[in-house]
Amino acid sequence: MISDTPTTLALDTTSDGFSFVVLQGSETLLDWACSQVGRKKPAQWRRRVVQLIERYDPDLLVLANAEEPRRGRWIKRFTLDMESLANERGIAVRHVSRFEVREMFADSGTTKYKIALAITRMFPELEPRLPRERKPWMSEDKRMSIFDAVSFALVALRQPVEK
Repeated sequence: MISDTPTTLALDTTSDGFSFVVLQGSETLLDWACSQVGRKKPAQWRRRVVQLIERYDPDLLVLANAEEPRRGRWIKRFTLDMESLANERGIAVRHVSRFEVREMFADSGTTKYKIALAITRMFPELEPRLPRERKPWMSEDKRMSIFDAVSFALVALRQPVEK
């Protein structure tokens, strides 16, 4: 890792856990994955995120805006817990809304799939993780959460970090 370049950890929740990405600057993707952790196991969420923080020592933690209308109670709990963890460790926190993501990727298209395609052009290493385009009757593939996390990080990196 390049020590002078800020590191960002971005998290996105799924129905059975969360996905994360770690970026160095805005152009180097260090790590990404889906982590399956039950909703009723907050100690496991925290332990997994602590491992990521200890491994990558991020300067910024990016989370989805938990106040958006379709966010569930467990997601709000997760968000509050992650904010607390970041504050304990002196890590800046930034919340990103879906609106901000769609606004940033407006030239590529505003569907999650079109945004994910744009992200694979920026980070070709993610192409094998890109699920097929979802039909209206299909459930969202869990891997799409990785692309959501990247999009949150990219939006956050366009704005100044507040400690």
